[in-house]
Amino acid sequence: MKRLLMLLTTFCLLLMTTALAETEAEWNAKCEWKTGTGTTLYAVTQGTATSSDLSDFVPVGTLPANTYVGILERSGNMRNVRYWNGSGTSSGWVDSAALVWVGSNSSKPKPSGSRATASDLSRKPDDTWNSLTVTYSDGDEAQTVSLQTLGVAMSEIYMDGEFLRVPTASLSWETEADDNQRIAVIYAPSTGKCTMREEASKKGKIIMTCKAGRVVTVLRVGDVYTRIVYDGVEGLVLNSCLKFYETPDEDTFTTGLLSAKGKTNTTATVSVYQLTKSRRRLDKIRVGAYLAVMDKVGEWYEVDVNGWHGFVKDANVTLDAPLPD
Repeated sequence: MKRLLMLLTTFCLLLMTTALAETEAEWNAKCEWKTGTGTTLYAVTQGTATSSDLSDFVPVGTLPANTYVGILERSGNMRNVRYWNGSGTSSGWVDSAALVWVGSNSSKPKPSGSRATASDLSRKPDDTWNSLTVTYSDGDEAQTVSLQTLGVAMSEIYMDGEFLRVPTASLSWETEADDNQRIAVIYAPSTGKCTMREEASKKGKIIMTCKAGRVVTVLRVGDVYTRIVYDGVEGLVLNSCLKFYETPDEDTFTTGLLSAKGKTNTTATVSVYQLTKSRRRLDKIRVGAYLAVMDKVGEWYEVDVNGWHGFVKDANVTLDAPLPD
């Protein structure tokens, strides 16, 4: 009888293990990076992963092209990644040049409890930005894409039938602005808004009102007025209403989710602020929204979220990885 109970217990444990085991499809679905080509897999001895010098890393194998990975940590040009090994996951180091951003993979199944993504198959592309011709380049080739949401660090595009999150630095458009001025944020600390006009004059016809905190593309910077595209609409705004940014390299920011008490799947909302003397609220956004996180100022994270650039309390951010030093 005791032997029978032991056999039944073992059988039940095997069933539970099988049921809980993650599949390769589930692993791939939650990865946002993959190898663009076959690449060398490296290991390091304890405490040596402190520079990008490849002499610090010992080759231990290879990763085939199109291997989906999750990034665990960074060291110079090297990335410590977790990958599928055939029956589970393993980790190792690869050169960042071998990795390709694939964003959220809408064509792959979403495992239960995985991070909600913007690429729901029922979602239709937004044509708000179609007046602006935007090109995406992953280093190999350039392709015209449909811009969905613009951020200082991270943007969302629609390409080849998929919604993808990509570094804004990988996007380009026709502009006369310098590299450190091709992106700007509407900055109006006193009123929270500014006026877009057809002509570079206070008497110019008003096109629309632009909300503070929205990220815009810059086409040409003048002495007093700058030509921008705000949510797909082109016009002129005063230079004093803009805060210019150089699109950051992807090594200088991290990603995460808006959260409430550590939870990302509730109906709670989180306020995004512009940190002025009056700490103006820009918008309230539901938790679970995807973030690009660029800096921390006291108890505030500087973020891109849903086309806004502002600040969120650190208690309301769940980071995918620590901020780079």
